[in-house]
Amino acid sequence: MINGENKIKNKNIPILFIAPFFSLLPTFDEFVSKTPPLGLAYLAAVLKKSGFNNIRIVDMLAEKMGCEQIKEEILRFKPAILGITLTTRQVNSVAKIVKIIKEINPNILCVVGGVHPSALPERTLEETNADVCVFGEGELTMLEITKTFTEGREFDSIEGIVFKRGGLIKKNSPRALIEHLDSLPFPARHLLPTPEEYSRNSQTALTKNETVIITSRGCPFRCAFCDKSVFGRTHRVRSAKNVADEIELLVKEYNIKSIRFYDDLFTALPKRVEEICQELRKRNLKIKWSCESRVNTINPAMLAMMREAGCVEMHFGIESGNQEILNLQQKDITLEQIRTAVKITNEAGINSRGYFIIGLPGDTRKTIIETIKFGKSLNLKNAGIFFYVPFPGLFERKYNLEDYGRVLIKEWKDYVVFEKPVYIPKGMTETELLKLYRRAYLEMHLNFKSIVNLLRRIKNISILKAYFQAFLWSIGLK
Repeated sequence: MINGENKIKNKNIPILFIAPFFSLLPTFDEFVSKTPPLGLAYLAAVLKKSGFNNIRIVDMLAEKMGCEQIKEEILRFKPAILGITLTTRQVNSVAKIVKIIKEINPNILCVVGGVHPSALPERTLEETNADVCVFGEGELTMLEITKTFTEGREFDSIEGIVFKRGGLIKKNSPRALIEHLDSLPFPARHLLPTPEEYSRNSQTALTKNETVIITSRGCPFRCAFCDKSVFGRTHRVRSAKNVADEIELLVKEYNIKSIRFYDDLFTALPKRVEEICQELRKRNLKIKWSCESRVNTINPAMLAMMREAGCVEMHFGIESGNQEILNLQQKDITLEQIRTAVKITNEAGINSRGYFIIGLPGDTRKTIIETIKFGKSLNLKNAGIFFYVPFPGLFERKYNLEDYGRVLIKEWKDYVVFEKPVYIPKGMTETELLKLYRRAYLEMHLNFKSIVNLLRRIKNISILKAYFQAFLWSIGLK
């Protein structure tokens, strides 16, 4: 794999990172989250800190690039190393991109990483035809790959990778998680499209100039449907000062007006939440922000403090309105805790958004209708509704999926969380589940709060069109 041509000694080699397009169904194309690929921005920042300066990031979705445009970019930039992040539904897209790369120059080192490769590293390497697959956290691994490649050495000692040699696939030992997250540089956002460009096409952005920030990694809870292949269950955090430093930089250099904390669980540690809020107030950083939370990690005092520091929206994973289904999914919460959390959040002046999953293992027509009724009773500002999808890497699940239903599809590109079912619970049909999903989508959005919220977030004609298409789909006309 490493020949004489690749034995480059200097640190000015061109390195290209790609966030690929999605293989999505057409109705919901406009609903794909236009979120900055911070994972790639972290990789670029770590490489830059080590002296590699010739780096480019391409966000194909945000920049509306297809295969032809990425081919032109590769011909222009002439990368020696190319890194691609991917999720399950992007495997097919990435395979196409790698094929284009290898046709242009077979000596370009193609590295893939992300949540899907971390769950199925060997299979991902085979299906994408990449040279190296990173599993787990990628920053230190990518740095070591780059250094090793430029020095013309083999990859045998690099932890956290699967790679090809002589037609065979070799898997090295896993890499330990990064313990001190403050040691990482801030993401190289200057290599991405501007925050305004992401906010313009986002249905969830609070303002016209919003970005996302990650302040912790990992989640200590054990939800059966959640993948922890990359960050694991070990909850690691950045210090409040480090978080506030990045926010202050975003406000000063990018004129950021709102932030979404993209942690799996921002409210895991109440003391740390308090420290971050204190830093925001002390520095007079008057921004709006939202975060992910669990209903059993908040209280009125915490919410009042968060609201004073700028929190205007809280996202809860509710999933089901049936206690037995919640127990089966190892949510470790109760319906009463959900009701209380939404109530005290609203009373604190913070808008509550709930997420629901239709067609979970164990679900029946009765339990799904209970979920719909429960969701409508909660006085949520908005609801996100998704099909259950058994993504690879759900190693936390303690039951056999086939005992509770069946997977309908075989193609990775069809692993989508909306528009059509991927998994059918036992005793139900695809048609029945689709009808119940549409009913949930329609009933949970046809209320005053949700409609007002949707209207406020229509920034342009494309978002209006997307909402209209989704409405037509929900009533069976599309």
